[in-house]
Amino acid sequence: MNDQFFSGKWSGHYMYGDTYPDGIRHTSTPFIINMTVINGNLKGTCEDIFGTNVFEDTAVITGFIEDNFTSFIKEYPCLMQFDEHMQRKVFPEFPSQKIHYSGVFEDGKFVGEWDMDMSFEDHDGNIITIMHAGTWVMEKCS
Repeated sequence: MNDQFFSGKWSGHYMYGDTYPDGIRHTSTPFIINMTVINGNLKGTCEDIFGTNVFEDTAVITGFIEDNFTSFIKEYPCLMQFDEHMQRKVFPEFPSQKIHYSGVFEDGKFVGEWDMDMSFEDHDGNIITIMHAGTWVMEKCS
């Protein structure tokens, strides 16, 4: 495969892992990625319901593809989290979490895992860090 093959529009979904609350654990969210790959370096945008219904701008992705392996970071326009009632909260004054995706291209699709660290301060001033993770898959659109 070459840069030209990997450049273009891809559709897929990501699934929330075991660290998420019951309301979203093991559910999947569809996404569309438009990427350009030059000399193995990829850049692009990612649209999903999680971000599109909240932000005016799409999430951006940057990373690389080497042989059949890819690794990229997805960042939304700013910080967004779920509260204890599973409602989205947006914090425009803070940067987005970096969501790391990695995977392999086989059998005509990318399959992999994603993860992100979330840190916050509890009522006692202690910093709590939680790593969220899940899986993802995507195929090139025709």
